[in-house]
Amino acid sequence: MFLGERLKDLRINKKLSQDKLGSLLEVSKVAISNWETGKSVPSEANLERIAKVFDVDVHYFYSYGELLTIFNKLNPALQGRLIEYAATMLKQQELNNPASTTKYPYKTYNMDSFLETLNDSSKVPSFTLNYDYTKTLYQFALWMQDDSLEPEIPMGEVVLLKFENEVEDGKLYLVVFNGQPMFRRVYKHSTYYKFVPINNKYDTIFAPFEEKPEIIGKIVGHFKPIEK
Repeated sequence: MFLGERLKDLRINKKLSQDKLGSLLEVSKVAISNWETGKSVPSEANLERIAKVFDVDVHYFYSYGELLTIFNKLNPALQGRLIEYAATMLKQQELNNPASTTKYPYKTYNMDSFLETLNDSSKVPSFTLNYDYTKTLYQFALWMQDDSLEPEIPMGEVVLLKFENEVEDGKLYLVVFNGQPMFRRVYKHSTYYKFVPINNKYDTIFAPFEEKPEIIGKIVGHFKPIEK
């Protein structure tokens, strides 16, 4: 949102009348007045001219301007820390006030219906879900109905799956071995896959390629559903 009062303050501090500023910018006095009172906002070209006259960044005239100016002066490492801190503050705010959290629609499957869909459909759609401050491309959302991913992903959360042709060592995948679907960290060796559980109550499995283990999809995200 353009903050006209910031333009007015700069103009007064520089001892410019609305007429004089209008002349410098090649616009009318009325246009200057409308910008300062919020009746209208300057075009992008005019905003750049204003910033040049007052030797400020164009972001100065917006409510986020001060924060962005500080952010741009930080080195990349400190920028990353600031983003992490802001994300933590936002998450805490949402925990304190769940009603303010944005809700996004999604369709979930349990394991049985998911496997049925895979068997019956040759085309699987892709979706984009906004969650946890990012956009995540996924193809299926599954309810976690067991504790195999605890404590990393608790039972009752939703995991987002995306089909992958290549295995990335150490990432979490839904796999099927000997007819049994399971979530595991996958490591590919020359003649077999190593399926490593998150929850240590489950066993590590060595799956030789000749026994045709299936890598169904990689977990690309997870979240706790918000009750309506």
